[in-house]
Amino acid sequence: MGLKSFSFRDDTEILSRVALWICFAIDHKVQNLEIDADNNTQVGNWLPIRLPQSILTCKTLVKLKLCSSNCDFEFDILDSVVCFPSLKTLHVEVATLHIEVEDLNSNLMQKFFRSCPVLEELTIRVDIELNENVMTFDITVPTLKTLNIYLLPDCNVNDHVSIHKFVVRAHNLEQLYIDDDTLACFVMDETPFISDVSLDGCFSLLSCHEPSKNEANRAMVLLRAIKNTKFLSLSEGVMGVLSFAFDGNLPTFPNLIRLEAGIDAYFGWKLLPHFLNNSANLEVLLLKKEDVDDLPLDRFFYFESEDVPSCLLLHVKEIKMICMMGDLDELEVMRYLLKNSKVLKRFSVAFTGNIDSKIKKYLQHQISRFPKGSNSLEVEFC
Repeated sequence: MGLKSFSFRDDTEILSRVALWICFAIDHKVQNLEIDADNNTQVGNWLPIRLPQSILTCKTLVKLKLCSSNCDFEFDILDSVVCFPSLKTLHVEVATLHIEVEDLNSNLMQKFFRSCPVLEELTIRVDIELNENVMTFDITVPTLKTLNIYLLPDCNVNDHVSIHKFVVRAHNLEQLYIDDDTLACFVMDETPFISDVSLDGCFSLLSCHEPSKNEANRAMVLLRAIKNTKFLSLSEGVMGVLSFAFDGNLPTFPNLIRLEAGIDAYFGWKLLPHFLNNSANLEVLLLKKEDVDDLPLDRFFYFESEDVPSCLLLHVKEIKMICMMGDLDELEVMRYLLKNSKVLKRFSVAFTGNIDSKIKKYLQHQISRFPKGSNSLEVEFC
């Protein structure tokens, strides 16, 4: 049984009925509960949605989703009560989340997440207010396997770096996805072995704000914390922020076998040689270039590496380059990778759709003629 999509207006009676509906679902042993609430009142007149206390102790509830763009969810967490005893999946997508505890000195967020003893998947999507007091989101969940965090600046303010902090203590974490346009501070105290990591965002921030070395170093600190991952995806924005922080301090990735990296419009290929040199067991490389139609090509660093990375000589079997525009810097990178990848089996290139067909055919012909270090290589054009 599931409780789906609701639309609330400024009516206390209706809000009280919602609590009754939730209680009805709980009494009937609900397993999946989704509350999608929007308050249709004027700003400043929003009414909070107080969830019934019985939702905390429901033994059958396995999946809970709380969604609202302009309402607050409120409920009490008591120290003497074991909360969410069977909850494995929690999705919170709200403007704000108010939690009350008996001990006023307790960390509210820490208490909230620790109240889920068997939680395996947590998704947080929230608009971050950049002008309020510093908030610490303490995600201490030993059972957590998947963590998804989406952070957007409130009121479309993209030129400020977040003052908020996320502390993650989850030693069984396997998958981590962070989409952050605020460059919040992330601390992973227990540095777990995370199999799959995707770091996204920061593109809109970089378009109007140049982060300081200390601000950009937040991304480098996070990168060091997840260095044991097997699969890593970094967006163009994240690669750009890392470039601001880079001074030869890129971590080593001993277990990395697949890397997806965006090539940003400000630093180009600057970090790619260092990722290859520090990823000895890499097998699959995917590169996506940011559209730089409005930027001069001399903003791109050409691919340079004194010694051929060992991963190209011994392990890289597949390389895919997408959103290519046929620029000289791209062709030089392709030439280098084709020449020095000794066990490469598949090399594919996908150009952007706005390239003239004759030019595309010419580029494909040129790339096909580049020297190849692997005898079993197939070059494909998408």
